[in-house]
This record gives sequence, C-alpha cells and structure tokens, in this order.
Amino acid sequence: MTNAATFTDAELFNCWPNGKNPSPEEIAMFDALEVCGVRNAADPDEDGTAMEACGDRDAEFWSVYGHYRPTKTQGGVICITDGPEGDKARAWEIARHLGKLWNLPVDATFPG
Repeated sequence: MTNAATFTDAELFNCWPNGKNPSPEEIAMFDALEVCGVRNAADPDEDGTAMEACGDRDAEFWSVYGHYRPTKTQGGVICITDGPEGDKARAWEIARHLGKLWNLPVDATFPG
C-alpha cells in the first residue's frame, strides 16, 4: 500500500471544484465512498467523450465517488477523483486514504 505522504491534491481531488479537499460541510453530505470502473462510451466518429460507469472488464480507469446521504433533495454520487488509467489498485488506495481521513466506509459500486 502506498504511503499517504505520496498522495497529491491532483491525485486526490482531480474532479472536485478547484482541485482541493472538500470542506467539512461538503464531506458531511457523504455517507460512504465508492470505487467504480469508468469507460469512454463515445462513438469513435464523435468528438468529445461520454464517460460512463462500467464493470472492471471494460474499465479504462477507476474513479472515487462520494455517495450522498439521501435527502428529499439530493441523492446519488459525485466524482471526487479519477484514478490513473488502468490502475485499479491506485484508485482503491486513494479511496481508502480518503475514507480514513473522512471517517467514511469505502464500497465497490461494481465489484470485480
């Protein structure tokens, strides 16, 4: 397992606004963290990307998501960071690191 000192904000928060640690109020909106495979589902003839959740077999990379505590006005997940391409283990290290920092459990959305 990677030492926490080797994590950069760019690794931990590359999908979060301003690339910085969420505020305590934002973290309090989560009840768990999730790791999920992601792939680009865009048609090769189209410009741009169409990222979608997928199982490990089809994943290009794995992302770490904050799972919102369900309320009347909010639910679902929000991406906190994308792990390095093809490196599922590193995405899990990031998720476990954030889970310890924020005292949140970590789950797999699409296990193995």
